[in-house]
Amino acid sequence: MFSKILLRLAIPAAIALIATSHAYCVNIISVSPRSCETAKLSKGINCYTDSHQTIQSVPIALKGGKLIKTSAADATDTMFRLTFSIDVRSEVYVCYDPRVSAPSWLSTWVATDMTVSVGSKSPVEYKVYAKRYQPGTVRLPANQAEAMYFVVVKDLTPRFPHNGWVLLTYDMPYLREIIKKAPEYDVNHIQISHDIMMNTYCTTIRSQRQDINELIDLAHAYGVPEVTLWSHEVCTWGIPPDLLAPDGRSDGNNPALWEWIKQRYIEMLTPGVGCPEADGIVLTFSEVSNNVYKRGQFKHDGFTEAESVAMTLNTVQQACKMFGKSLYARTWVGFDKWAEEVIRDGILINGDTDIWIMNKNIGGIDWPIMDSHMAMIGTLPPQYKELIEFDINGEYIGKGRSTFVLTQYLKDHWNYALERGADGAVSRIDRKTDMNYYTSNRINLYSMKEVMANPSVDARAVNLEWCRQQFPVEIAEDIADHYDDPDSPWQGDTRYMTWEAYRPTDCPLTTEQALDIAYKALKRLERHKAVLEQQTTLNTREGINDYITLTSGINTAIAKLLEAASK
Repeated sequence: MFSKILLRLAIPAAIALIATSHAYCVNIISVSPRSCETAKLSKGINCYTDSHQTIQSVPIALKGGKLIKTSAADATDTMFRLTFSIDVRSEVYVCYDPRVSAPSWLSTWVATDMTVSVGSKSPVEYKVYAKRYQPGTVRLPANQAEAMYFVVVKDLTPRFPHNGWVLLTYDMPYLREIIKKAPEYDVNHIQISHDIMMNTYCTTIRSQRQDINELIDLAHAYGVPEVTLWSHEVCTWGIPPDLLAPDGRSDGNNPALWEWIKQRYIEMLTPGVGCPEADGIVLTFSEVSNNVYKRGQFKHDGFTEAESVAMTLNTVQQACKMFGKSLYARTWVGFDKWAEEVIRDGILINGDTDIWIMNKNIGGIDWPIMDSHMAMIGTLPPQYKELIEFDINGEYIGKGRSTFVLTQYLKDHWNYALERGADGAVSRIDRKTDMNYYTSNRINLYSMKEVMANPSVDARAVNLEWCRQQFPVEIAEDIADHYDDPDSPWQGDTRYMTWEAYRPTDCPLTTEQALDIAYKALKRLERHKAVLEQQTTLNTREGINDYITLTSGINTAIAKLLEAASK
């Protein structure tokens, strides 16, 4: 019966994602009119074919793009049409002189905060508008203003290895801000999850769907080629009563149930009612309302639990392939080793090697950093692409409110996965009100970037370089030493700064700012001493010893600051 249902739900011819080994540079096949020409985007190059106006600076997200030079003389030509063809999905950027009004057709584009500096004597910051295009012909209308635009085209082919972020917090101002920071950390993959994207129900809420689509467009505009949406499935929201067994369980023996699930995902990716610009789905089998491998929740007589998992993957993958999207199978199920094996066997039974496998870097429940590597890492056949999930926000090691420096840890765990064939990593960087970027734990975003770029990098050198960027030079090395202290609860722990103090502070800090933050941190620790004494479950030392260690570390930093200030 299993094979019959698979046949009935046979996957149509796959719409393969464009993923090649080229240098991620879009090939502009043709461009017209003849007054236009292409070039590699770089500092010092002319942005027009008939003017000596040169580009002075380029935002990170546009680097590596192809420049289409237009003619400055075409600015007021109402008959002008820029036409060019591209061979891969790309982000097209229109760079526009802010001294003139933008044409109405740019109102449908993403107005970014990025600018391109043009002109050597009195540079003008050209505004950057962005829009995503699939392979084919791109047509841009007439300019109809006193100053002409020019165009940059950037390849949106998925990058390997993935260096991604998982965004869990539904806070739009924060999400907009952090996505704009992605190019600084070489992020090429973003997953939207949890509070904003838990399952297919989320995209049926109009306001939430609009927010998700805004974030997808924004990420693409800032050069992130792949944005995927989490789904904890099977979600029983809206399930028709006739698809339930008499005892209330979802009836997996009814082919109509599988068709209903597939339609949920088709709707999720359909223009107008879903998120069509999403590049894929992350399907997780834990923390769901109806678990396909638990017979108390899901009726599937005559099939093994692993076959139920295989059916679920097959059903969701059908929807993904209809739209040319990627599917990621997230395997984590906590301490349940039996369930982990069920998920693994289900993946193998399904047999579709286009499905990415997403494993946590550690086993066990949630994120105890002292736990061992997840057993499933590197155990599937090499045809499967594998993504490793990290938590660098500290959900179970202080929730981002305490400093923890994971450089050596990230290096060790990424190298372990890399040796076993991993194809990329994603990192959780926030959770509800705890946002890694606004704390001193931002070092871990920097560390992940450096480790992904060079797996053999010296952890001490990474910590020191970050400290030099953030702190007054006279104390940077001392703080880096404290980060590297092997006697700290984990690879260095100062809790030197706090979320409230750090967020409004623009780095690098002055000595006075650092002192102010350190004193605030001491007051915060004193205020929460009673709480710290009870925190014996956070995979740290006992609370009171932790308190002593932290206050000692901060006082050492304060002494260094005062010494530096007195000179």
